[in-house]
Amino acid sequence: MSIDPAAATQLLSGIVTWSWDDLQAVCVAFEKSPGYFLDKNQSGDMPTDTKVVTSIEGGESIVWRAPSGFLNHPFSMSPDVILRYVKAPEGISDMFEPDSLLIFAAHPSVGLNLVVGKAYVLQKKDGIDVMRCIDIHEDSARFEPLNHRIGAIAVRFPDNYSGTDERAHVIGTIIGSMSAH
Repeated sequence: MSIDPAAATQLLSGIVTWSWDDLQAVCVAFEKSPGYFLDKNQSGDMPTDTKVVTSIEGGESIVWRAPSGFLNHPFSMSPDVILRYVKAPEGISDMFEPDSLLIFAAHPSVGLNLVVGKAYVLQKKDGIDVMRCIDIHEDSARFEPLNHRIGAIAVRFPDNYSGTDERAHVIGTIIGSMSAH
């Protein structure tokens, strides 16, 4: 699990309360669904593609499972994919319901395959934003906001650029949304 042995011993002791992040780390490490660890009488009935989804904004974690065949990303539910969620941008005008939770996939070992018209989560100097890809070139891509703000942002490749001038980078692909309606 890549954690300190003392921390692992505390978790296994039953004295320390587990967080959702702890559960997600164990699920990834052992390639098991949350139900495998949470259900006292787990018999394999919990679908293996059930995932713990953590908030990128510090909110509570949720457990999520997409219907079979719903996701069209080949890596979306592999054991090492990281699912996170972000609240839909205020004043959102299309693509998603206002106040919905947008679930996005980040994969540590697979590069993003950007598609014009799809929504992505971008990390900028001033925070996180959800934007639609509007143009892709060999060395950059342009994104526009999903609300009524004016303007676009360019992301230069490689996406993990680091240098003296900070740049935005794409941290995940929106793969689903949840709404209270």
